[in-house]
Amino acid sequence: MDRDSKTLTQRPRPLSLEDYEEGRERIVDHFADREGVIGIYDYGTVKHPGISDLDVMLVFDPKTRPDWLDNLSSSFDPLVDELVGRGNIIILDLDTFRRIHYVDPGLEAQHLAGKNISQQTIGPEMQNYRNYASIMDWLPERLYQVERLYNSGTIPVMRALQLLKSLGYSLRIVHDAIGYQDGIAFAGYVENVRASWFDHSDVDRRREMLGAIERARQVGYQALLEWFRASPDGMFEDFEEDPTPGILSYFDGLVYSTGKFGVDEQDGWTCIGIPSPWFDHYRAYANHESRLGVLIRRSMVSKRKNPTALNKKYISYLGQKITVCAKNFRCVKSLSLESGVFRFGFLVNRDNWDVQEFYALHERIKEL
Repeated sequence: MDRDSKTLTQRPRPLSLEDYEEGRERIVDHFADREGVIGIYDYGTVKHPGISDLDVMLVFDPKTRPDWLDNLSSSFDPLVDELVGRGNIIILDLDTFRRIHYVDPGLEAQHLAGKNISQQTIGPEMQNYRNYASIMDWLPERLYQVERLYNSGTIPVMRALQLLKSLGYSLRIVHDAIGYQDGIAFAGYVENVRASWFDHSDVDRRREMLGAIERARQVGYQALLEWFRASPDGMFEDFEEDPTPGILSYFDGLVYSTGKFGVDEQDGWTCIGIPSPWFDHYRAYANHESRLGVLIRRSMVSKRKNPTALNKKYISYLGQKITVCAKNFRCVKSLSLESGVFRFGFLVNRDNWDVQEFYALHERIKEL
């Protein structure tokens, strides 16, 4: 990394816990009495005021379609906009919210207003499968985002600090699954960077930021390599290499392809090699008979469709996970919204693609 060439933007400013409490109150005041809102939840933690953001969910009755849904942005209030991270409010239908523990670990929603809704819990075996799926869904993408930061001339500090925390969270899950002490050490290191950010000079912050990105790239690569070297208990039925190629691009700029693990840059795209048994994780999603499954299938080039390497119980779990996500995806789309999807939101724009656009995507990713 050429550190001297980097420009830091989107710098955080000091805030207090009281600012976050005020932000939550303003969110509740703005949304609580709106038609269709069943409950309001915060599903994040605020450990580092000024660095942490607010993660807000509106649990919604999809039978309604009020006019106010046309603007779900947090821009209605400057403080809320800053705390939410200049993003969008997440919309969840009631059934999806009840089953949110099927989707990712660590989603402990805190009730803010409206109905206090009970949630389903899952057992230890399914929690293991949930961890495996979380690694496959998040770790390669977060490594891609780190790679983009590493190669960019501009570093948005708030976004980078959020990404580093998310990567640390994924690395903790890798450690829980296969044992990876460097991941635990990195997650603790990022916590310290975030906690002490406002204690340092601008020069020291710059050094910490760029050093953290370099370390994230190194530790993230090694974590993914160790993960692919492992064979976690209960994930695979047949761990044999399969020569059938597969390519997947969830969004422009990122490609997963079967083959030996590696990260390669080609024509502005990041290509991540996924060993063939592990690629069946994505094939399982693509087999799902939902609009979300169809969009994943159309974003993939693969002659073999069935996830033959995976354990049947793991396949069953993936089916339950994507069923929950697909229901939320369908709910948000039925409300004619272009944002607010809880997971797989990067596929929303492709829901409007025609056959030619998917054909062009296939031709592009086959070239890489």
